[in-house]
Amino acid sequence: MKFQLTKRKKIFILVGMFALLAVTGYLNFALNKGGSPVGGGTQSSATFFTTFHAQRADERAASIAILSSMAAEDSAYSAEARANAAAQLMALLANIHYENTVEGLIRAKDFEDAIVMKTNDNINVVVKGDLNKEQQEDCMPSIFGIILEQFNAGEFGEFDIEKVFVSFMA
Repeated sequence: MKFQLTKRKKIFILVGMFALLAVTGYLNFALNKGGSPVGGGTQSSATFFTTFHAQRADERAASIAILSSMAAEDSAYSAEARANAAAQLMALLANIHYENTVEGLIRAKDFEDAIVMKTNDNINVVVKGDLNKEQQEDCMPSIFGIILEQFNAGEFGEFDIEKVFVSFMA
C-alpha cells in the first residue's frame, strides 16, 4: 500500500501548518506581554521584537506560498476559489506593505523598534522605548499621524482612530 499525497492534501497540510504557526505566534505574543515568559524570569524586549519579526516573516511566507499555490491557473481549484485566493493575496501584500512602512517611519522617529499588526478591525502597535507616561503621551500624536497618513495612502476603507492601540515596551 503506497501513501500518496494529492495536491489538495498537500494544501490542507500547509494550511494546517500555517494555522499552527499563527496560533503559536499569537500565544507567544499574548503570553509574553510585558516581558514575562510562561516559565518565569524575564525576556528582554530585544529578544521579543526579534522573535516576533522572525515569526511574522515565517507566517507571511507560508501564507504567500499557500495563496499563490491556490491562485495559480493550473491549480485544481475552481475559478471562483482562485480569484478569492488572489484577492486574499493582494490584501495580505497590502497589509505587509502598510505594516512595514509604518514600522519604518516609527523607527525613523528615533525609536529602536516597532511592531505593527493590522487586522481587519484593529491596528495594534508596540513601540520599543523606555519612556515614562508623559513622554509616551508626547509621542502619541506623532505615532497616530504616521498610522493615519499611511492608512489613507492605502485602499483600506474608513479609518477609525478608536480601533488603534499603541503600547510601549522598555
